[in-house]
Amino acid sequence: MKLRSAAVAAIVLCTALSAQAAGNLIQNGSFDVGNDVANSYNYGNGFYGSIPAGASWYFQNLSGMINTSASWQVQGALGTVGFLQNHYNFPGRTPAISQSFFSDDSTLSVSFSLAQRDYGAANAQSVDVLFDGRLLSDIALTPVGADWTNYQFTVSGLAAGNHSLSFIGRNSGNSPDATAFIDNVSVSAVPEPATYGMLLAGAGLLGAVRRRAKK
Repeated sequence: MKLRSAAVAAIVLCTALSAQAAGNLIQNGSFDVGNDVANSYNYGNGFYGSIPAGASWYFQNLSGMINTSASWQVQGALGTVGFLQNHYNFPGRTPAISQSFFSDDSTLSVSFSLAQRDYGAANAQSVDVLFDGRLLSDIALTPVGADWTNYQFTVSGLAAGNHSLSFIGRNSGNSPDATAFIDNVSVSAVPEPATYGMLLAGAGLLGAVRRRAKK
């Protein structure tokens, strides 16, 4: 009975840890909170509309949220997405979207999707992604066309505390109107090896209990 109890306890604990690790630390990672009007778009700097309350993100310069029914050549997306835009009416203003969050895990998985406004290669918008102010990629991320491209990175060696995730629009081609879209942003904990070890140990104990029961 003690052996079985230990096995069940180990599995329950590991299941709880895995469920906790799977949770998204980013609020409103799909950008669907705060804007449900078809074909509408809102800018962080008030250029056109304003960001609704409860969006959870911090928008700078020409960044914001857009409902993707038909506007701005956004394909394959449902609901609302974030955008980073460089526009000739606002030269030299770098668009940025960021969010701060707390984590006490040492290793995190960062994932998101990017797409272009379908204006052609000459109007491509690249995106720098920063975690705690450091670039996640050595090269600027430049999704091809309006098709969504998925990205994933692992950040390790973290201390418990507040962290930040930022998306910066880079108009390297000096286009008069370049836009990149962001969706499905997620930051989740990566279980430590010890967690998997506990799960395997619990499964082994449970197997021993079953073999003993058969005897």
